[in-house]
Amino acid sequence: MRRVIEAARERAAALAPQPLAPWIAALFDAQWADATLPPHPLLRQFGASLWERAAIDAVCRARQTPLQTLLEDGTLAPPAHWLAAVGLDPTAPPAWARRPLPRVTLRHTVGMADTLRETRETARETGTTPVSEPATSAEAPGDPPADGLPATLEANIRAYGLTQFKLKLSGDIDADLDRLADTLGLCLEHAGDRFTCTLDANENFLDPAAFAAFAHRFRADPRLAPHLPRITCIEQPLKRDVALSAAAA
Repeated sequence: MRRVIEAARERAAALAPQPLAPWIAALFDAQWADATLPPHPLLRQFGASLWERAAIDAVCRARQTPLQTLLEDGTLAPPAHWLAAVGLDPTAPPAWARRPLPRVTLRHTVGMADTLRETRETARETGTTPVSEPATSAEAPGDPPADGLPATLEANIRAYGLTQFKLKLSGDIDADLDRLADTLGLCLEHAGDRFTCTLDANENFLDPAAFAAFAHRFRADPRLAPHLPRITCIEQPLKRDVALSAAAA
């Protein structure tokens, strides 16, 4: 992961100055063509997506302009060859031309390596207030940034009032079920009964049978079954070549 992000940083710094949309396209195309990076397409493009978001945020702030305006005036228009590659008509009216919503709800992503519970150590490192006892070694907080911002799921819920979550899966059913039991329990404890979530497997289940085994065990697990109505969808459960195959259909 760090290698992917570092490669994107180096590539972003080396790109020639140009309008924002072509700059983003060049960054992603170059990152994708780098044979030294991990072959997984989602991981390879992750680093570029971080710099894409940072560049968009910087332009919006510099111009004192909302994102909607940059989409409408063509500053962030996706390259035509990107749209054509996914079967979209580059000449069709863009979906973002509609009136923007007055407000949106944040959905917080919880990665497999993210620390869930606030501990005395994470509170000391980040400058937040501790609310729980020290974690076990399996919940070690690692090296959180000392910037005063929340670095755990618990602290983020408390700071921002989060109620919607995206929970990552690894494809290891035993590990995923245990992690979900802890995460969903924490969300219920701190976000309350109104929280909802999606599950994101990042294509980690090799075939429909493996995914079906996960779903069956989830429903049968007394720690997890009560949370089933809170799950609105499961994203990318299968590898795309399997999911789009005639056999899967």
